[in-house]
Amino acid sequence: MNDRSWPTATCRLSSAYNRCEHELKASVSGLGTQLVSIGRAYFGCRTIPRRRSDGKRLVWREMKNGKDQQMQTEMEARLAELWDREQIKACLHRYCRGVDRFDKDMILSAFHPDCLDEHGKFVGTPEEFVSWALGQHGAAHQSHQHCLLNHMAEIEGDTAHAETYFMFVSMNKAGKPVTIGGGRYIDRLEKRVGDWRIAARVTLRDWSLMDEIADMSDLTSFTSTRALLSVAERVFMNQGRGPARDRSDPSYDRPLQVDPARREGYLHLVGKV
Repeated sequence: MNDRSWPTATCRLSSAYNRCEHELKASVSGLGTQLVSIGRAYFGCRTIPRRRSDGKRLVWREMKNGKDQQMQTEMEARLAELWDREQIKACLHRYCRGVDRFDKDMILSAFHPDCLDEHGKFVGTPEEFVSWALGQHGAAHQSHQHCLLNHMAEIEGDTAHAETYFMFVSMNKAGKPVTIGGGRYIDRLEKRVGDWRIAARVTLRDWSLMDEIADMSDLTSFTSTRALLSVAERVFMNQGRGPARDRSDPSYDRPLQVDPARREGYLHLVGKV
C-alpha cells in the first residue's frame, strides 16, 4: 500500500464501521421495541404476541382499546377450570383425612346432604355413612390410611364426574396384622353456591393383597372386614355392581346414580323397613 492509497482505505474502513454501527443500533432498537411490546402485552397494554395458524413464528398485532377480549376470556375460563379441579381434589382429600382422623365434620364437608354412597355392604346418606364407617374402622382396625392415587375429572358446568384410585392400608385388631387393598371412588360432584361436593358415589374394590388366587366374581373378597361379614351381608354385596374391564364399569355412567333398589335393599338388610 503506497501513501496515496492510504487515505482511500481509511475512508472505506470508516464508512464500513459507520454502516455496521448503524445496523447494530437498528437491530438493538428493534429488539428493544419487541421487548417493550412483550412487557406491554404481559401487563395488558397496547401490543400482544400472537402465533400464526401454522405455529411457525410469532407475529405482532395491535390490541383494540388496550385489551384483547378474546384472550382475556379464554384465560379466565382456563383459570376457572383449574380452580374447579383444585376444589374437587380438595374435597376428596377432606374425605380421606376425615375418615383417617375420625373427624365427622370433615367427612360430612365432602358430601352434599342428599348424596347417596354405595360403599360395599353400605348404601346410604352421608350422616349414616359416618356412623357406619367409623364404627367399622373402630371395631376392626388399630390404625388405617386412605391414600389417593390416579385422578381424573370431566367437568361440565357445575357438574363433574371423577374417578379416583385409592389404596387402603390398615393395622388390624385381629387376624392378619396388616391389610392392603385398592380400588376407586367413582363420584358425581356438583358445585352448589360455589362449593364442590360429592352428590353420588359408588366405591369399587379392584384388588387386595391375598394368600390365594382371588375369586373376582366374589365382591366380598377385597374388603378388609370380610371376616366380620354375615351371610346376608355377603349376598347383598355380591348383588351390587363391581369393577369391569370394559365400558360397563360404573366409571362410564353419565350421570352417575346410585340405584334406588340398592338403597331399599340396604334398609331391608339392616332392618329399617
